[in-house]
Amino acid sequence: MASKATIFPELEQGIETQGIERVAPGNRGHIRIFDNHTMWLSSNLVISSVALGALAKSVFALGFWDSVIAIDDWNAPGKLPFGWAAIVSLLIGLGGALLGAAQADYIGPIALWLSHPYGMDVGFELGVILAGVAYFFLRRFELALTSQ
Repeated sequence: MASKATIFPELEQGIETQGIERVAPGNRGHIRIFDNHTMWLSSNLVISSVALGALAKSVFALGFWDSVIAIDDWNAPGKLPFGWAAIVSLLIGLGGALLGAAQADYIGPIALWLSHPYGMDVGFELGVILAGVAYFFLRRFELALTSQ
């Protein structure tokens, strides 16, 4: 069975034919900071930032100045250990994410066990939990082995 393609002559040069122009100040609708709060929230309140901030105070007992020192140490790589605890924790988290993933082409065994016909996607949550627990213990072990 043959199919016919619909041709739109006005779209042959692309949708944007005149370029992207600056919006005149009189035509701007969102000029207050409060109107643009979702732009700030989208970058600063992602789940990884919230989880790391919660762990910094409760698990690692870092205050504000401790965080400043950590940033300063980050800029001087000679003061830091190799970081194999983070690498191993990342791999453990990825493994957990694969075990709990339920996508169109792949269903992990834990996802399938939780909801048999189609699976329940718990990959992100499982990966974060496994990586966090692994890093908690591996980092302490790493610091005990290194002199830094």
